[in-house]
Amino acid sequence: MAPSLAIAAPALAGLFYLALGLAALARPATLLAGFGLAAEGIDARNEVRAVYGGFPIAVAGLVAWSLSGAPHGTGILVSIAMASLGMALGRLVSAVIDRRIGRLPAMFTGVEVALALLLAAGASRTTSGDELKQRNALGGFALDLRLMGASYHRCVGRATLV
Repeated sequence: MAPSLAIAAPALAGLFYLALGLAALARPATLLAGFGLAAEGIDARNEVRAVYGGFPIAVAGLVAWSLSGAPHGTGILVSIAMASLGMALGRLVSAVIDRRIGRLPAMFTGVEVALALLLAAGASRTTSGDELKQRNALGGFALDLRLMGASYHRCVGRATLV
């Protein structure tokens, strides 16, 4: 996959999550109304703002962080992709149990699968040779410390390795 697409695809998913979160913060009742639900009380609006607002904004932040070269960026994108697939799976299970699915939930099932694919596209990007050298150097350094600790413990007569 082209490097620019491997960045643009998950970035697009992150922007969707950001937009969803901002919409939920601004208009929680409107967000639920499409699903036939009401957020009339203050506690209901608080819940919508937390779950549909704050959480997607945090997800968007994680996507941005992973694309900035954060440690474990690939794992972050795979985790969010799996969470998106989990939401789609929940909708499909509900459709099987109820023997039908509404238009909006069906649309969101497709959106969630698309988001997972966009995120997976970013997770599949390759790491540059320089990054691998840095990671290997750090991993080698940690291994050297563990071996030095094991040698030290053997020298002072302890039977356990650290």
